Amino acid sequence: MVNLRVQANKDLERSMESENDWGLPVVLIDPDGNTIVTKKDSTDRLSGQVLLNTVEYNPDTGEDIVVNDPVVTLRMASLTRIPENGETWVVKIPQTPDPDADLVSYLLSPDKAMKFNRSFGFVRMYLQNLDQS
Repeated sequence: MVNLRVQANKDLERSMESENDWGLPVVLIDPDGNTIVTKKDSTDRLSGQVLLNTVEYNPDTGEDIVVNDPVVTLRMASLTRIPENGETWVVKIPQTPDPDADLVSYLLSPDKAMKFNRSFGFVRMYLQNLDQS
């Protein structure tokens, strides 16, 4: 019998990383300038869930608002180095929801901490335009 958490992580690999499903390519550049374009221990292109905008609740108004800063979710098992909050990373993602679209560079947001879901093994990265830093 397969452990359900192990199965959920395998399902995330297919659904989040497969470009036939929801996956879009992601390029990471770590604080030392190393470029990460492939999954850990693989020649497969690094990919994940890329949301070009999100809807968040505004406690001041009680309404939902559209936030146009992208959010990238990656499986931690696919990363050769896992970013830490407070580090400066460049993240390149497609400018449109198409795996073949040109990549645009963003920074990990210094204002919004990444969310680590260690139970299922993924990290949610909040991005901002390079000129907002």
